[in-house]
Amino acid sequence: MLSVTWPVFDPLVLVSLGLPLYVVTMAGQNVPGFEVLKTFGYPHPPARVVLASTGAATVVGSVLGAYTLNLAAITAAMMAGPDAHPDRDRRWVASVAGGVCYLVLGLGSGAATALVTVTPPLLITAVAGLALFGALATATTGALEEPATRVVAVVTFLVVASQVSVAGIGSAFWGLVVGGIAMLWLGWRPRRRRELATP
Repeated sequence: MLSVTWPVFDPLVLVSLGLPLYVVTMAGQNVPGFEVLKTFGYPHPPARVVLASTGAATVVGSVLGAYTLNLAAITAAMMAGPDAHPDRDRRWVASVAGGVCYLVLGLGSGAATALVTVTPPLLITAVAGLALFGALATATTGALEEPATRVVAVVTFLVVASQVSVAGIGSAFWGLVVGGIAMLWLGWRPRRRRELATP
């Protein structure tokens, strides 16, 4: 049953959770989504209209408990590519079929939730860990692939994983802050060396 959830504006939550989610959504979903469309030869989508419409849909959906709506990255690559259909003008069928499947899964979420509540917590943790293992391995490999930013990635991960909370602000925000400082510092040092070495 749907129930209305009225928004509550908490500055600490906006900073500790909202800001990191915004950065992750933009960097991990929206930007790759635009690039996927460009890669497969679609006309450049109007970024302002797309972002404004997904933002408005997020605001409306949040009242009913929905999470952030954004461009797809992985599913967009599957549905916009030639695997969906050789004819680019017919690939919309894959998007519609995917949307219908999402609706069916959403309607069945109540039954899935009931199943989860009667399952032993240890089993749920083990299954969730196994499901996320591949994503974690891929993300870790990608983060550590570039030697220039390897230390920054490790520092950011350690701060976020520490679950430290300062002034009521969670570790996701502090991970971004410390990672940004580390990136600026490590980038500044080689530049400073080059400037000092230049006669």
